[in-house]
Amino acid sequence: MLEELKRKYVDWQIKLSESDKKFRREKQFLNWDDVKTVTVLLTYEGRPNNAEMDQIMQILSDKVVSFWCFVSSKEYLRQDSEKVTYLNPKSLTLFSIPNKIIKGRFVADQSDVMIDLTLEENFPLKYLAGISRAHCRCGKKKENYSLYDLEISPTEKLSRVDLLEQILYYLKTIKTKN
Repeated sequence: MLEELKRKYVDWQIKLSESDKKFRREKQFLNWDDVKTVTVLLTYEGRPNNAEMDQIMQILSDKVVSFWCFVSSKEYLRQDSEKVTYLNPKSLTLFSIPNKIIKGRFVADQSDVMIDLTLEENFPLKYLAGISRAHCRCGKKKENYSLYDLEISPTEKLSRVDLLEQILYYLKTIKTKN
């Protein structure tokens, strides 16, 4: 019951943010070659997988990438770096929304493309995806929400790296007029 209440609250907060001018975005697909900045959302049970983040960084090596990682362990505290911001349960409100400081940093970190590599619903990252001002939002289709301009509906279970490669395939295929 608490999970359903959190889901409804997060959904309501996302809807509220859509009418707020500071969260408005200019939706558009971009030519992948023109994309300069990418925000990546990840979630980890326990410790983050640095090897996986390095692999993702290598795949996106020609872009400026910022990671926003939710780590489910309350004990896991790690200093943010220039490219990685860590969230954990202590950085959330009672209803699983990131605190004002994190929310403000995320909104200020506007990118051309946001890629959500969460494989299951995660309330804090769902909220960040919903308030993202990225021109193009991408991610795996999830049952309880549709926040993306480009959704991937995999027929099989994918790793985050496989999901990223599928998203990039479609982003590279899209050609827009300048």
